[in-house]
Amino acid sequence: MILTREKLPYWPVLSGMAEVLREKLLSDGYTQGEDYALVDLTTTVYKRSKDQVFVVLGKTRISEIAASSEILAMLRDREERATLLVVLDPDKAAGVYRSGTSVQSLPEDDA
Repeated sequence: MILTREKLPYWPVLSGMAEVLREKLLSDGYTQGEDYALVDLTTTVYKRSKDQVFVVLGKTRISEIAASSEILAMLRDREERATLLVVLDPDKAAGVYRSGTSVQSLPEDDA
């Protein structure tokens, strides 16, 4: 038997708008856990750990990568948070998306 998977429709929720979106979807008759899910994501771009990354500068100098890169130094150990709206019932994707854009919680579709 060959199992297939389909990617569920999803959109990033604009910063600080998850609760507004949740209330709008509830008032429009959508049920969290059945029709949609709001998934909180957290990631760290570069995390300081016991396993450091080193780079060679010139011919003889070795340095920890964050000490050699201002960008990595700024991002080190900084958590990035985001929320995704995942539609669990693909037949309701268009309606869920309309509800989210009506309260400006989802980015407008460029397509």
